Amino acid sequence: MQDKNFKFFSRLGLAVMFFLLLLATLFWRERTGWLDVAYQTVLLIRDGSVQVQVYRFGAAVVQALPLLGTQLGASLGVVMWLYSISFTLVFLLFFVLIVYMFKDWQLGLCLVFLYTLMVFDGFYWCTSELQQGLGFLLVVWAFIRRYPKLDRAWHWPLLLVSLVALAFYHPLIFIPFFFAWVYLAYTDQRFWHGRYLLLAGLMACVLWIKQAYFPNWYDTGKMDVFRTNLLKDFPNYFLYSAYGKFFRHLLLYWWGGLLLFVATVAWLLAQKRLVETSLIVMASVGFVVLNAIGSPNASYRFYAEVNYWPLVLFSAIPFCTQLLPAWAAHRGFRWAIAALLLVRLGCIFWAHLPFTARQQWLEERLRAAKQNQPGQNRFYLSESEVPLDTLWMSWATPYETLLLSACEHPDSSATLMITPDLGRFEAEWNKPGLFISDFQTFPAKDLPTRYFRLGEGSYQQAR
Repeated sequence: MQDKNFKFFSRLGLAVMFFLLLLATLFWRERTGWLDVAYQTVLLIRDGSVQVQVYRFGAAVVQALPLLGTQLGASLGVVMWLYSISFTLVFLLFFVLIVYMFKDWQLGLCLVFLYTLMVFDGFYWCTSELQQGLGFLLVVWAFIRRYPKLDRAWHWPLLLVSLVALAFYHPLIFIPFFFAWVYLAYTDQRFWHGRYLLLAGLMACVLWIKQAYFPNWYDTGKMDVFRTNLLKDFPNYFLYSAYGKFFRHLLLYWWGGLLLFVATVAWLLAQKRLVETSLIVMASVGFVVLNAIGSPNASYRFYAEVNYWPLVLFSAIPFCTQLLPAWAAHRGFRWAIAALLLVRLGCIFWAHLPFTARQQWLEERLRAAKQNQPGQNRFYLSESEVPLDTLWMSWATPYETLLLSACEHPDSSATLMITPDLGRFEAEWNKPGLFISDFQTFPAKDLPTRYFRLGEGSYQQAR
């Protein structure tokens, strides 16, 4: 029966991961022509190197393929397409390592749950290193479950490198790591030895070294906001608007994670396993509260969604390591899981609509500006004149519109900057030959003409 379970769930998992790859292929413009990825794509092409920011070195892995594309002379559209599929190729690699190298079909399904059950906007805002870090976390735990004694000399150098990679993927990774450490230690006697304690100590040391010697402005700013709210709002942590948004989005968009949580907790309670139930509930509630303290308003659903993804692991690890083996032989149970995943894939597909609409609006606005002002290819517009319910955020529009226009041909390159403060750039609008954005202004000639040809013009207000 173990072989039948392995075959069914490994094939199901592969099918899901390949379907996600198909979606990344279809919606490459929506994924790479938006916000951070658009920004990173332009800089990657300009500098000819990976764009690792705030020490999150995992970004280099997904940027390697589009960078190779630029070095081989691929067109801009192909480079963006390569960037889009790079994320899902990495997720597929994680699945292959877990299931076929470490023979862990249970954590393989856990990975599939991670990338489907609470995924909606997050598929299109694919840049967060937390997405990659959580997948790699499951690879590490599949390795540990494969070699539970941790008694070979080569285990520890490999684990050390893996723990360093986890710590530098994303600051939140340590929470699901230690949840898995506690839960698996409690439920699996194979981990009842001193080397397993050493594993936790080693992770704690890596985290301390990172915090002490590799601080960065972004994570420091986030932590300062968290500390300020923690002190200022005590003890009124449950009054934030973030909770209402969380539960509304949980019911409307992320309901797969809710189903998993309910099924796992209900089964454990039926088995009278109160300690495991308490661990899941405390971890889940605590994590939601931590997110709310860090972002009381949770202004952007796509950003909040990815930060909630660890919640899936708090339920999926118990579900896949305990409930799944007990029920995997039941045909109805198997097909219920398959049906759930199929519906979730449909939800991810459907989620493309506002992202496609966003790109269409930018393309139409840029096209109108070029038609109304022949010969111009640099434009600016006040944020007050645009539909923010369509655009959501405007800071990356110079990069987004540059990519969208240059995809047609380098000679069609144009850029539209949408900003809430036109006066901030008053001294630069009329200077020829610049590329202006909120983060940096640089000469347009720094952009390779193979991809972008803005020339020496100056900025005009879009009409």
